[in-house]
Amino acid sequence: MNAIFNPENRFFRTIDKMADLIWLNILWFVCCIPIVTIGASTTAMYYTTMKMVRNEESYITKCFFHSFRRNLLQATVIWMIAVAFAVILYIDISVFGAEQGIFFKVATVVLYAMGIIYCLILIYVFPLLAKFDNTTLNTIKNALMLAVLQIPYTVLLALMIVIPWAVVVMVPYLLIVMILLGGSGVAFATSHIYVKIFDLLIPSEDKAEETSGNAPEIIDEEK
Repeated sequence: MNAIFNPENRFFRTIDKMADLIWLNILWFVCCIPIVTIGASTTAMYYTTMKMVRNEESYITKCFFHSFRRNLLQATVIWMIAVAFAVILYIDISVFGAEQGIFFKVATVVLYAMGIIYCLILIYVFPLLAKFDNTTLNTIKNALMLAVLQIPYTVLLALMIVIPWAVVVMVPYLLIVMILLGGSGVAFATSHIYVKIFDLLIPSEDKAEETSGNAPEIIDEEK
């Protein structure tokens, strides 16, 4: 009986984790409302969920706003670049796709390929920013490099991000679940993968010397 009502048992830990994720989702959504802060809010969310995966978080609110303030400027710049690129890409695809001729067809294919590259970068760029200190350009370059070097994980991450929203489209009754956990729940699930990937980029002290010459130079300073 004592084990059932023990706050340390798996049931109560799961309830506690769900409550944290719901609160984190509220913080993420509210901080996304100004639109221009979506990048900073998403970075802060991933910073918090990666801490949660490692059981390193203390207070969700404190953890979230620590990252939000620290990465506000850089995350906003990256988000504005992402929005501008998406708008330009959409306009170009609309214009070229409406034209006839081999040149326009080839150009449209190239633009769609650029769109895929754009999506690959988005999968990694904000979790990378949440984890590592680096320049904006290097963060974007590293996101693309990781997407290519870790292609099996990249495919898995893409599915984990897309499938929950696709399920909601097919089963509208699950919309309430996505309202409560749509951002933080997906971030928490994918953070298990991001932690594994980023651990590969941070050699332990025992292995630092033997791996320093072989590991790709794609990170700067760990946060």
